[in-house]
Amino acid sequence: MQEGFFDIPELVSLLDLYLHPPDLLSCIQVNRTWNRLFTPSLWRIIDDSTDTWVDLVEGNLQRSTPISPSTLASEKKARDDWLFGIFAKYGHHIQHLKIQYIIILQAVSEGGTCKGLKSLVIGHGRRYMGDLPEFVYRPPPLPLPFPVLMNQGQVFQAGGLFGAGPVAGGMFGATPAIAGGGLGAVPVAAVGGLGAAPAVAVSGFGAAPVASCDQAATPAPPRLTFELSEPKFPSHLRAADVIPQIVGLTYTDESRKALAEYGWINAQHLWHLVRTNLGLTRFDTNKRGPLVLNPVSADYAYSTLRTLNNLKVLDCRKRFRRTEFWKLLECLPEGIESLSVDCGLFPLPEPLPGPRSSLRVLHAMGTTTINGLLTLLEVFPNLTHLDIGQVASNPSEPRESSSIPLRPSPKSGGHSLRRLDSFLVEDWDTVLRHIPSIVEWSNETELCSTDVPVLNERFGPKLEALRARKLPASLDDYPGSLSYRDPTNQFLVTHSHLREFDSIENFIKVDEMLRQPWACMGLERLTCRIVGVERLNKDEEA
Repeated sequence: MQEGFFDIPELVSLLDLYLHPPDLLSCIQVNRTWNRLFTPSLWRIIDDSTDTWVDLVEGNLQRSTPISPSTLASEKKARDDWLFGIFAKYGHHIQHLKIQYIIILQAVSEGGTCKGLKSLVIGHGRRYMGDLPEFVYRPPPLPLPFPVLMNQGQVFQAGGLFGAGPVAGGMFGATPAIAGGGLGAVPVAAVGGLGAAPAVAVSGFGAAPVASCDQAATPAPPRLTFELSEPKFPSHLRAADVIPQIVGLTYTDESRKALAEYGWINAQHLWHLVRTNLGLTRFDTNKRGPLVLNPVSADYAYSTLRTLNNLKVLDCRKRFRRTEFWKLLECLPEGIESLSVDCGLFPLPEPLPGPRSSLRVLHAMGTTTINGLLTLLEVFPNLTHLDIGQVASNPSEPRESSSIPLRPSPKSGGHSLRRLDSFLVEDWDTVLRHIPSIVEWSNETELCSTDVPVLNERFGPKLEALRARKLPASLDDYPGSLSYRDPTNQFLVTHSHLREFDSIENFIKVDEMLRQPWACMGLERLTCRIVGVERLNKDEEA
């Protein structure tokens, strides 16, 4: 009787919906039958940022008393062997994987059994735990001279952003070169960082190197190339597909080679995992920098994305290099719902592609006009959240390539858009006149100063979400008719549709908050600082 009961998978799947990992751990220890039935549920979701996994991974490696290097190495090897073995045994149960430890990524990939993933998220974790190579600092051969500002085009003598050596270059594109430094490294080149060594010239922002104003140019040394190890999964990733990231010249060649090898190994494990899980619906690696997981070439990105036919959510920022947005979009399935990339949207292609009605969230780069924005929303008519660079006013004469003439009467484009994030919107009034559906506002990236009266006039009571570090004209200092009461409370009372108020630097008087009826009874999230606790009576404190 009991055997028949325990062998019903449907019943077990209903039960484990109500069980947390500690409960599942208890269940699998009851007997072999329970172990067999509940183990898949225990391994279905793996998030190594939880306390349990942190203890398992770090374990005895975090000690208050020092131990010998040989003992530490022995314990690390034992831990690694256990992790690799456990994921090889149970990896086939994993459906949702969120990783912050690089050693977990390596163990899951190396095990080779994890082939049923639906979501893969490489978390932001501060823990690498993958034997990140130590950087050995190499002092520059000459004392660092103080940068001298020249007259012509803001040329800095001494090269590099914070100079080391006699090569000169421009800064921020004023004169077309940054010698020995620059922002924007080129792959496998000797790129200087802060205090770069002399005699290497790397152009900044696509400009060609130039010689110093008062001395002959120092010849650049040959490009450094590091011999990487043989591919672990040659059918999934080759060395030519990866773009190594090289740290500055202030580190030894051995350190830079070790980091290149580290990023190469991790990239192999990542893309081996992706290419053996073609049923992925979510793929997010934005939180890991390019030094830990080397980015891949555009061609490799395109060919990989074409195989992920079930993909719904893609955040590939920092993972791909030199990709084109519209070409990348062609490689994605029709059902894609959320897309985050670090390539430019504009100029829009001509002719415009057909509507992609499935896309709801889009994060991309680029500057456009209001006409360009509205035309973009005709391509993505069901967008609810759009994050782009700058939205400029329409020019008096359409002379910019990104300004595609707007159709006389736009159809339904933009009527679904609820949130527009941009570091600069020059003409909010015109934008809201064309897209009245926008009801969420954030100034976390917006450069313009926006005060409370403008915000009220712009959105009125329909505002549903406010996300801001602090309103530039502070809610706490706002003069006028609201000054006799806590203005943050008054803002919450005024906006009856508000669901989210996220402004950690604003203050709210908690005694007034508890003593007045709010109009926004649908508020779901409130983030701010609370003052006035000492003015509460006992009932209010309770």
